[in-house]
Amino acid sequence: MKNDKISVILPVKNGNEEYLKRAVESVLTQSYDNYEILLIDDGSREEFSAVMKKIAGTDARIRYFRVESLGVSGARNFAVEKAAGDIITYLDGDDTLDRFCFEEAVTVLSSSKYDAVFGGTLYIYSDKNSDKNPAVSVDNSLGISGKERAFTAEELKSRTIKLTEKRKHKTHFECIAEPYRFEDGGYISRGIAGRFIRKNALIEGDYRFPEGIRIYEDAIWNIEMLSGLKICYLRSVWYYYFENEASVSNAFNENVISDIEKPIERLSELLDLDNKLEYHGYTRLVMDSLRYIYKCLYGHPDYCPGRVERRKILKHLHRDEPWKSIKSLKYIRYASGRDRQKAILFKLRLLFLFWKHKNGGV
Repeated sequence: MKNDKISVILPVKNGNEEYLKRAVESVLTQSYDNYEILLIDDGSREEFSAVMKKIAGTDARIRYFRVESLGVSGARNFAVEKAAGDIITYLDGDDTLDRFCFEEAVTVLSSSKYDAVFGGTLYIYSDKNSDKNPAVSVDNSLGISGKERAFTAEELKSRTIKLTEKRKHKTHFECIAEPYRFEDGGYISRGIAGRFIRKNALIEGDYRFPEGIRIYEDAIWNIEMLSGLKICYLRSVWYYYFENEASVSNAFNENVISDIEKPIERLSELLDLDNKLEYHGYTRLVMDSLRYIYKCLYGHPDYCPGRVERRKILKHLHRDEPWKSIKSLKYIRYASGRDRQKAILFKLRLLFLFWKHKNGGV
């Protein structure tokens, strides 16, 4: 319906006060006013909980909930059950929403039989990297685009991409490997960004974020929804993802390998690995995971393992599944030359670190 209520789910644990205020303000300045914000405090320290309560007290449409360290997946699932809206969307505490996204999402969903619409994301670089995206700077703090108005229903119709059964393999590839990109720099994120989903469809299909999985949990959630719901893409930037070097994804994690292997195994069950495109996407994900392991473990300054531990881990990364799949004949046949080269480079980098340590280096 044209006046559907939107529930914005915003889970935070010990975040940045200014970033959180910016995220909330991007909701409060929406051109569409029938919404609520579910501010989920996922076991923050007492002082940051006080900050969240203070922010919640600034507007009656903000509902504050305290949960005890459920993790981002558990916090989001909890919020869906508490949501009073007809449509669910998600926001992270250091990102923002375009001021017309609610109006456009409701227009699309109210004039169609879609269960969900996925809008575009724009990556906002930090000050030192702002030259990578000169069109939008960090000063654009509320994530407001150059548009002076929302797109009309007719304009939105021309920007809609139907995700048909025929397109399924490409959609799965975009979800785990290379996102769909459009002309103004926007892209369909592989995560939670820009998703507007009817609550009854989420509940009836039991599309919950997988709890106990800390990495790629949103990829699993997306693949399951794409397999069961009627979804479309919309070529309109709705979500502004701000580069944050202090984010959890950049932190040292001594358990990163086991954290990654569990969702990779789950995705291998959800994907059609007999399909060339989906297998290519899966091996891209494995390759990207090697880079992630390097960033959060081997290449991180806090990592100081003994020789035996380093040898054991490297042996596992080179000889066991899913890691050994990137040197298989099937991978070589289906992956692009660029992907193969990147995978080999990261494997060599890991080996180089082992060699350096073995011979008395750092």
